[in-house]
Amino acid sequence: MAVKRQVRKRPAVPLLVQSVREYCQNRSLRERSAYHEEKLKHQLMDVIATAGVPDGDEGQHLKLDLDEPVDFISYKGEKGQPKTVVGIQRQQRAGRMVLNEERVMAFLASLKGSRKALAEQCLTTIQVVNEDALLAAVFEKQISDEEMQALYDESPPTFAFQLITE
Repeated sequence: MAVKRQVRKRPAVPLLVQSVREYCQNRSLRERSAYHEEKLKHQLMDVIATAGVPDGDEGQHLKLDLDEPVDFISYKGEKGQPKTVVGIQRQQRAGRMVLNEERVMAFLASLKGSRKALAEQCLTTIQVVNEDALLAAVFEKQISDEEMQALYDESPPTFAFQLITE
């Protein structure tokens, strides 16, 4: 029996080609601008690093005042917001503290005497589900297909906008 293919009707989109063309132009401008903005930012950071003057309570930041103000419009939303730039600054931000697990394990292993119990307090066993073992149990008929299916959650599909190129 032949399967009848159902063709969806395209929703009415006024000037579809024009809308896609405008989208492509804006995307190209954004991508090109992001590349050049990052390049200029690195150049300016180098200039500040060599010619900047200390700024901030403890002088941890560096800044350079501009010879003349620069006006521009910032678009953080749909409406533009006029801004005036009078200088540039390299802000120092605190680094993140990340626990080095290898160093911790070596430290805990080196504990002696009464401090040895500390290692047991600082370590915990985490139980994780072995999906391969569950699937093997289904294969061996220890768990039914229906029981296994009930153990899965299915998230709703998501959709991504993609350009189809030649």
